Amino acid sequence: MATRACPSQGSARSILARARSAPSARPGSAASPAASKACGHRGAMRSGPMRALLIALALAVPAAAQAEERRMMVTSFDRVRVEGPFAVEVRRGATPAAVTSGTPRALDGIDVRVEDRTLVVRPSANGWGGWPDARSEAPSVLVTLPRLIDLRVAGAGSARAERLEGLEATVALTGAGRIEVAEVQADRLNATLIGSGALTLAGTARTARLVNNGVGSIEADRLAVRDLILQSESAGDTRAGASETATVVGTGTGSVSVIGGAACTVSGPAPIRCGRE
Repeated sequence: MATRACPSQGSARSILARARSAPSARPGSAASPAASKACGHRGAMRSGPMRALLIALALAVPAAAQAEERRMMVTSFDRVRVEGPFAVEVRRGATPAAVTSGTPRALDGIDVRVEDRTLVVRPSANGWGGWPDARSEAPSVLVTLPRLIDLRVAGAGSARAERLEGLEATVALTGAGRIEVAEVQADRLNATLIGSGALTLAGTARTARLVNNGVGSIEADRLAVRDLILQSESAGDTRAGASETATVVGTGTGSVSVIGGAACTVSGPAPIRCGRE
């Protein structure tokens, strides 16, 4: 006896239409109750495993966490210190403020507070970084303040500042992080890099002292300095500028370059190019 195939959804509709238009059903043209039951059973067998597979895939792929912002309660400050793998942007503004951005889980793991006029960004007591994808979820912080005189980063974090100013301004980077200052307006500037990070400075300073220790790099050739003191014990490169005097000590293997017309005093075995030389 011939075996009839279970109709698809489209063929089932066409068969129903033909059955309605025909004056009478031919013998054997309608599926028997046994055949219908068998087709339904096979369909359930096919849809059951597929439904289970779709559910498993839905559970395996987590829903994308929605990013959110939190405005932190802060008092007046003119210094910023970053401790940890956070991205901090510092802008000029009339009112001191700090806004964190990220997933709720990431924001629960960051602590932002003011200590002795210093805004400190660090991991909270919740132990940020304890989950496998913590690095990809690292939150960012937007800081505004009227005047920034001191900027420091410790670790693998980064800080970008719109402006650094004052009679005496300080930049310090320790670790593998990054600091970028778009505009320095200072009478005296102290800039230190210890580790494998990158320090980029632009603007003007009457006097500047640059120190590079480790394997990191300093790019300060867009910083207009009158009198420069530069010390490099780094395997990384250091570039700066000076217009009047430059005292350069290079004891590392990284190259040192000082552009401008400064009168240079140079010592050390490092490859050094300076001013009028």
